[in-house]
Amino acid sequence: MTTDADHGRIEVRRHVVSHSADWMLSGRRHPDEASLPGLAMIGMVEATVTRDGRTSTLRRFYLSSARLDAVRFAAVVRAHWRIENSLHWVLDVGFDEDRARNRRDNGPENLTTLRKLALNVLRSARPEISIRRKRKRSGWSDKFARSVLRQMRKPCLRISVRLTDRNSGYYCQAVDNARYDILVLLNDVARLIRTEADKRVRAAVISRAQWIILTRLQRTPGLSQRELAEILEVEPISVGRLVDRLEARGLVERRPDAGDRRIWRLHLLAPAEAVLVELEPQREGIRRLVTEGIDPTALAAMVEVLLQMKANAGARRRGEPLGEMKEAG
Repeated sequence: MTTDADHGRIEVRRHVVSHSADWMLSGRRHPDEASLPGLAMIGMVEATVTRDGRTSTLRRFYLSSARLDAVRFAAVVRAHWRIENSLHWVLDVGFDEDRARNRRDNGPENLTTLRKLALNVLRSARPEISIRRKRKRSGWSDKFARSVLRQMRKPCLRISVRLTDRNSGYYCQAVDNARYDILVLLNDVARLIRTEADKRVRAAVISRAQWIILTRLQRTPGLSQRELAEILEVEPISVGRLVDRLEARGLVERRPDAGDRRIWRLHLLAPAEAVLVELEPQREGIRRLVTEGIDPTALAAMVEVLLQMKANAGARRRGEPLGEMKEAG
């Protein structure tokens, strides 16, 4: 069972699966009836929505060739709706795709490819405004449109007059370090990593925020909710909701602090370790993605620099004098 409370409504979803699907594989009752080869599971989602004091219930049924349990089935169904919300809905609202009238030859497929290409470009471009506003501003201002297109350029991480990227077929010019702000670059890299992590956990049983909480608690058991909120840079009440969901699923438990009974310490339970093991290939995939093409020596030097920057920022936050780099976890 999952619960969401967004957009002025509370939605409680109950997921039920049945692996007894043999009765649907019997002989067809009429020639046009589907034979359903490979059917392994029947699933149902019962959604109860409360909005403005009124409650409604809707049941949706699914057929699947994969033998999923209820938890996995719930994650797959939500991932399917994320495709609708993050792609098809955006193409309809931002690009008015549903009103497109092209029907002949390869026109529909070609225009769909162009819309998706434009959507990816606009999503990755700054400033952080809606896709519709970026499209309008690009049409109104050639300067803004050029700034969006310039953000597609691939910088080279080596000194060279001009390099050709044969894989993608465009030229890649050497980076002029004076043109880049280190703080902006760090923010951009962190944002892109978050976006990639969101994509990779869409079909998983937890969200990216819950993944971060489990990882932090694995490295530092016994954090309090307030300490975790400071690490994640969110309000304690937001962390509380995430922890409530993890606790309801048996992944995390709250234990009283030995020295202060007002404080509850967070600890992982055995099922959480299994979830982290399942997500480890995704974490490793992100690491390989962001470090691809970087010399190991340069990568080791970059880690040292980032540790020093982290130590400096941490010392400043704690009001300590800046000094030599200390060990940072």
